[in-house]
Amino acid sequence: MCSTGFNVVQPNEAKLSPKFAYYMLISEGARQYFEATAKGVGYPAIDDKDFNTFEVPLPSLLEQQRIAAYLDASCAAIDAAVAAKRRQLEVLDILRSAEFHAAFDRLSNVPTERFKDVATKIGSGVTPEGGATGYLYEGIPLIRSQNVHFDGLRLDDVAYISEETYKEMSNSQLMPRDVLLNITGASIGRCTFVPANFGEGNVNQHVCIIRPNYRIHYEFLAAFLSSPMGQAQVLSSFTGASRQGLSHKDLGLIRIPLPGIDTQKSTCTELNARFTKIKRVTDIIEKQIAALTAYRKSLIHECVTGQRRVTEADLTQTFEVSKNLEGLQTRPNG
Repeated sequence: MCSTGFNVVQPNEAKLSPKFAYYMLISEGARQYFEATAKGVGYPAIDDKDFNTFEVPLPSLLEQQRIAAYLDASCAAIDAAVAAKRRQLEVLDILRSAEFHAAFDRLSNVPTERFKDVATKIGSGVTPEGGATGYLYEGIPLIRSQNVHFDGLRLDDVAYISEETYKEMSNSQLMPRDVLLNITGASIGRCTFVPANFGEGNVNQHVCIIRPNYRIHYEFLAAFLSSPMGQAQVLSSFTGASRQGLSHKDLGLIRIPLPGIDTQKSTCTELNARFTKIKRVTDIIEKQIAALTAYRKSLIHECVTGQRRVTEADLTQTFEVSKNLEGLQTRPNG
């Protein structure tokens, strides 16, 4: 059984290979057709008529089976390569955490202070009236939890608000060097700081502004919150699945080691130098994953549309590659 949000396709196996039908339906051409024919604004859907009139090249059943087998092996090899790249990213994350741990472990004997004693502001914003329907395509950036990451602000999908809304949300207007912390949802604990040249901006209720006073350097505060020591305090303050989020009061009680400003700055300089190297490698791996993912998509599209002809020789070669990859994955310490 399935809901009305699904379409059940049962191929006539005398004419259409089920596996070939699967690859055909997830191909780029199918996606573009379905997006173009979907009707409705809030919940666009494809009706039976549009689905049934979707036309595709249909090679012989034998060729369909060969294409499906080729794509099975090719996609498995690509997926294995992507999985290996993702494991490399996990190792880099562990290395990044280790750098944080080492930096703040050296400050274990330094006296600590509560956040509320080293911050001039701890507070979050609100969702503008009308919610997402009130967002604009241009205007003043509204920072949401999906924009806040440990490596900085990601603004690819940032929402915008009007000047009028920005003025109404005066209590959560951003200032350069504010530290931003996600206080709700799956991304709770993610944090970064506002660059000096960011300009005007605001936050919604899922992001908390921590504005440091003269005693603490903003990068040091963000680095502490990103460290295992800081994350442990953030997550321990957020207890119980029924709670809506981390309260400003709980945030104010988090304790941070507070050496002199010069030590804070030198700690950040050291961490930034190490993280620059890690990020350089991370960026390369992420580009490789993006290239592999794009190749997988184009390969499926070319095969099911006949732009790429699959021969028995192609099939044999692909099986050999898959076999070799499987051997590498099962080899000890591979």
